[in-house]
Amino acid sequence: MTYDNDEFVLSAISCHDVYGGVVHVSQIQGTVCAVFMMISVPCLVAVALIYFSIPNLNDLHGKALGLHCVCLAIGYLLLALIQFTAYREGITGFFIQYFLLAAFFWLLLMVMDISVQVWHYLPKGMEMTNYKENCRLFSYTIVAQGMPLIFVLLTVREGFSGLPSYYFRANEGGEMASQKYFIPVVTVILIFAIAISIFTECGYSKLSDLSTLSFMRKFSQRFSRQTSRVSNNTITRQISEVVKNLDPEKIEKVATMKKSTNILLAIMCITWICEIISFYFTSSRISPIMFLDIINALQGAFIFMLFVCLPGPMNIIRKYFKDKYEIVDETRQKELNEIRSALLQNGTMQNLLIESLLPIVLEIFSFKSYLSTYKKISQSISRTKIIIRMKFNIFIQNIRSWDLRSLNLTSFSIIHVSIYCNRAFLSIESTNNRKIPTLIEASWPENMLSIRPKVFSEDPTIRYLRPGLICDHIVNARATDIDRKGNLWILDDGGKYHGRECLPKLSIHCLLLLNERIHVHEFPEFRSLRFASLVFDPVVADELDTRAFFTFDDSSFIVLYSLREKKYAKVKFESNEIFRSGRPILSEVIINYNDLMYLLDANTGNLYSTSTTSLRYTPIRLMERQAGHQYSHSSVSIRVRLNYVGSLLGRAKSIVLHPRGRVFYILPRDGAVMEWHPRLPLSAEYHEVAYLGGGNLTQIVFGWKGSVWAVSSHYLYDQGKKYSHTIRIRYA
Repeated sequence: MTYDNDEFVLSAISCHDVYGGVVHVSQIQGTVCAVFMMISVPCLVAVALIYFSIPNLNDLHGKALGLHCVCLAIGYLLLALIQFTAYREGITGFFIQYFLLAAFFWLLLMVMDISVQVWHYLPKGMEMTNYKENCRLFSYTIVAQGMPLIFVLLTVREGFSGLPSYYFRANEGGEMASQKYFIPVVTVILIFAIAISIFTECGYSKLSDLSTLSFMRKFSQRFSRQTSRVSNNTITRQISEVVKNLDPEKIEKVATMKKSTNILLAIMCITWICEIISFYFTSSRISPIMFLDIINALQGAFIFMLFVCLPGPMNIIRKYFKDKYEIVDETRQKELNEIRSALLQNGTMQNLLIESLLPIVLEIFSFKSYLSTYKKISQSISRTKIIIRMKFNIFIQNIRSWDLRSLNLTSFSIIHVSIYCNRAFLSIESTNNRKIPTLIEASWPENMLSIRPKVFSEDPTIRYLRPGLICDHIVNARATDIDRKGNLWILDDGGKYHGRECLPKLSIHCLLLLNERIHVHEFPEFRSLRFASLVFDPVVADELDTRAFFTFDDSSFIVLYSLREKKYAKVKFESNEIFRSGRPILSEVIINYNDLMYLLDANTGNLYSTSTTSLRYTPIRLMERQAGHQYSHSSVSIRVRLNYVGSLLGRAKSIVLHPRGRVFYILPRDGAVMEWHPRLPLSAEYHEVAYLGGGNLTQIVFGWKGSVWAVSSHYLYDQGKKYSHTIRIRYA
C-alpha cells in the first residue's frame, strides 16, 4: 500500500509470487518413499555385481544392464539421502538428474542392441568378437553417459533446479518449466524404446519363421524380384546360406534377452506413469497417490526379481557357482583330511579343539580369492554349527559322551543303549558290586545341544505305592527298546531290592506322557535266567498288535510277547541236523520285512534263520487253545523249524540289521565291527571290516539318517576320546 500526499490517493500494489504454485510433499510421505528407495539400492547393486562377474551373463547386453542398474542405484541413493536432510540448492540435484537420465538412456540402448541383433547379426550369422563388443560398448557408453550431461548443462544454463520432481508438486508454469529437461526427455526416451521394441518383435517373428518352407519361399520371391538374371540354383544356394547362418542357440538367447528387456521396459513405463501422475497431484497431504510413489521407489526390487530370481538366470547362476567351487571344495576337503589325520595321530584334547577350528582357519588363510555373497550365504549354516561346537566344546564334551560323574557314577559298564529322537537310554551295571541306578537317560552324541544325564524318571505315582509293591520300580534293567508308538520297553532282571526278592519283569513307559508307566508284566518262570536282548517285529501284526521277542544269555528258546493281548509264548526250535551236536544258545535276534528271522549263537558264531509268518499273525490265545493251555498258568510253547545259514567269522555278538539291508556284528576277540549283506555267502571274502580299533565293544547302534555307531562298555581312551563310550564308524 502507498499513499500520495499530493493527490491524497491510497494505492494498492499486488506482488505475484512466482513460486506460489510449489507445494512440497509431506515429511512422512517423503520418508516412506525414501525408505523404499533404500531397499531398491542393494537389489540394483546385486544385479550389477552378478551380471559383471558371471561369464555367461557378462555379454554386451549384460554389461549394459549392469550399468543401467548402477546409474539407477546411484540416483536412488542420492534421492533417498537428500530426503533425510533439509533441502538446499546445490549440485546434488544435478547429480540425481544426471544418473536417472543415464539409467533411462541405458534402457533405450539395451532395446536398440536387441533390435540390431535381430535385424543384422542373427540373419547374417555374424560372430561378435571381443573387439567389436568392446567398441559397441564404448559407443553405447558415450551416448548413455554423454546425453544426460547435455541436458544437465541446459538445466544449469536455464537456472533451474536439477532435483527431479519427486520432492515437490507444481501447478504453476514456473515449476513445471523447471522440469522440461527431465520429464519430457524421459517420456520421449520411453516412447522411442516402445517403438523400437515393436520393430524388434516384427524382426523376431521373421527369424522364428526361417525354419519353415513359407519363409524360405518369401526369401526366394524377394531374391527373384531384386534380379531376374539370378538362376534358380543361385536362389536356392542363397536361401541355404541364409538358413545355414542361423544359430538356434543364439536365437533362443536373444529371445530370452528380448523378453526380459520388454518386461523391464514395461516396469519402467508403469513406474514412470506413476511418477507423472504423482507429479501433477498437487496435494501436500498423505493420499492414495503415495502408493504410486512407492511403486516407483521399488523399481530395484522388481529388476532383481526379473533378472536374478527367475528360473532362467537363476539356473545360470547356480551352474556358475557349482562349477567354480567344485574344485575348490575338493581341494579344501583334501587339505582338511590331511591335517585331521595328522592331528589324530597324537590324540590329545587340544588337537580336538584345533580340529574344530580347522574349517575356519582354512577359510581365512587357504583361499584368498574373492568369495561372492552367494557362496558365503550358502555356507552360513555350516559355519554357525562350527562356531557353536567351538563355543560349547567343553560343555558338550562332558555331556554328550556319557560322562556320568555328575551322577556320582564312575565305576560302571554299559550293557545296552536305545535311542529315541535326541534321548539315549543307557542300561548300566556296577563294576565294584555297588548299588547304582541301572537305567540312565542321556543325550545321543549327534545332538548339537545336549541335556545333562539323569536317572530315568519313572511314573511319579510309583513313589506313593504301598511297600508291598516296591518291586514295581526298575531294579536291574538289562535291555531296552522303543516301539513305533513312543513306548519304552524295559527288560528288568529283578533281584534283591530294599530287602525284597523281585521277579523278572517287563515294564513299559510312554515317553510322550512324561515316562508314565502303562504296563508291567512279571515272569516268575524266568527268575533263573538273565535277559539278553529285546527286538520288535518291524511289521505290524494282526489287529495292529505290537510284538516283541526276548532272548536270554543261556537259553535255546526265545519269548514272543504281545502287547495287545498282554500274553507271551515261548518259541522253541527243532532241527535234527542242528541239535545233533548240542542245542545252540540263541541270544541275538534280527528280523527283516520278508518274514525272515535270523538268530545268532553267541558261543559258536553260527547263524540260523526261521520264518516269522506264524509268529507274526497268529494270536497267542489261539496258540494256547490249540495247545490246550487256556486254563493253565504256564506259558504256551510254539515249535518252529530252524535252518542253518552259516558261520560268522568268529564268536560274535550284537548282530543288527541296517535299514538299508546290511548286517553288522561285533567280534569281541578282535575289537572289530564286521559288515555283511544277507544275499551274499558268509565266507570271509564277502565281509567288510567296518571298524578295527579294539575296545570293549558291546553294541552297534544306528543314529540319525542311518549313521552307524559302536558302543563300548567302558570308556574309550584312544584317539583322545576320554570319557566317551561311542565311536562313529559309518556316516549317513
